[in-house]
Parts: sequence; C-alpha cells; structure tokens
Amino acid sequence: MNNIINFINSGEIDHSDLLLSMDEQISRAKEEAYSWKAIMEKVEKWMLTRDEERWLEEYNMDENRYLVSRGAHKNLRRAEHGRIMVSRMPDLLIKMTRSWEEERNIVFLYDQQVKMISMLVPLLAILEEYNILRREKEEDTRTGTEI
Repeated sequence: MNNIINFINSGEIDHSDLLLSMDEQISRAKEEAYSWKAIMEKVEKWMLTRDEERWLEEYNMDENRYLVSRGAHKNLRRAEHGRIMVSRMPDLLIKMTRSWEEERNIVFLYDQQVKMISMLVPLLAILEEYNILRREKEEDTRTGTEI
C-alpha cells in the first residue's frame, strides 16, 4: 500500500490509470463473488439437509413414530421430504461445482471448519466423501436388515 502511495506522490503512476485498474479488479471480484453465490446457497441448503438427515436417522429409530398422536403426520411428511432432499442435494452440488470448475479451470475451495481450525478444501472432495459415507451407511443398513 505504501508503495502505491509513494508512486502516486512521485508522479510515476497516472491517477486515471490507477483508478481504471482498481475498477477492473473490483469488477472481477464482483463477478467472481456472483459466480460463487449459487453454489454457496446450495452448500448452505446441503448443510441444512445434513441436519435433516441426522433428524431422519433418529426418527427412523423411534418405535413410536407410527402411533397416532398430535403432529405425527407432520413428522412423517418431514421425514419423506428429508429422504428426497438427502438423495438429491449432493449430486446437484457436484454437477454445479464441476461445471463452475470447468468453466474457470480452477478448483472450487470451501472453507471447512474442523475442530476450530479453518481449512480450504476442494468442495468436490467434501461432496464425494459424503456420498461414499452415505452409500456405506445405506449398504450397512441393507445388510443389517437382510441378516
């Protein structure tokens, strides 16, 4: 920052060129942020979907879920909606992220919090790991019910 101020004060940099360059950089940053917006909104929805998935697992273990009680139909509807969203969101996010990466020829990095440590991790790696774990869990459930 001091270098730029020194160049301006010395007259080596034209003010209009500097402003034009800064405007271009601001414009590129806005375009980049706008391109992230759709993916980040889906990531937020996916995080909520993961919370729903946890609730759904607990709900499926509840022996009283089919008893006629006040609000039971709402829980059944919520569970059905959760099953649909859990299966769709990761695949949709993978398609969006791959498209974004191919268009820009860079990796989409996501700021993942792990045990109070922030790490930039490729979003596709997170999604693919989630899909693998989900498939393993489904396989365990299927083999557990077959035995």
